[in-house]
Amino acid sequence: MASSITIPTTIPYTSQDTLIRHLIQQNTIKCTIFGEENSFLPIAAIKALATHENIREVVQCDSDLKKIYFPDHSRSFLAYRVYKHAQKLFVVAVAEDLGMLFLRDLRRGKRAVDEYLPPKMNTRVRDENDVSWPDVDTRGFLDRQKLVCAPIFVMGSYKQMVGRLFGLPIVEARRVAGREDEEREVYEVKFHDEYLRPSESAEPGEEMVPGRMFLMRRFANRGEATRGDSFDNAVFGFSYKGMYYLVGNP
Repeated sequence: MASSITIPTTIPYTSQDTLIRHLIQQNTIKCTIFGEENSFLPIAAIKALATHENIREVVQCDSDLKKIYFPDHSRSFLAYRVYKHAQKLFVVAVAEDLGMLFLRDLRRGKRAVDEYLPPKMNTRVRDENDVSWPDVDTRGFLDRQKLVCAPIFVMGSYKQMVGRLFGLPIVEARRVAGREDEEREVYEVKFHDEYLRPSESAEPGEEMVPGRMFLMRRFANRGEATRGDSFDNAVFGFSYKGMYYLVGNP
């Protein structure tokens, strides 16, 4: 994806909205691993879509904002604050076709910034009159947020925790044969380079190699993973949705 994408100002708001959603879908990376569908939108794609110019144009043209008193200086301020603190929230709101009025009301919350994603599943979005948005809208937003919440993994670390509402930053995944004495599923995976970090004291095998392939195994818990010889080739590990995942060299 290009470093930035400019949304044309000469097309109607509905066409802008459709174009952005198409670009989100086009750049979302999907795979199936351990029988579950996984998807995420890379950081570079988020930044390319959520530029200040694009956010400002969408806010200016938003049809819901035009129905209320929201002067130009307020629109400019909202666009700037979203660009500085809520690029991911902007992408999710557009992906769910919720519009900028929803995002404005969501931003009324004290922790409604990218830094605190994902918000709690019992989050309620209210307007200035303390009227809540329909549950179906809020639930759609909360369910979709995993698209922009993939974690960054540190190699050499084995106690990393991944929230249930996160997608995994996996670009490719295919099931492969494990050791002859091994019954558990084993996947060969490639993580997106933007989401891997070397440890401060990197050991051999933990170097940053673009496009590097790993083997990933799933265990009931970290203790079970450390008891097997799979840990001998391990590079990092993490807990996710009640299971433990060990990532190692092929």
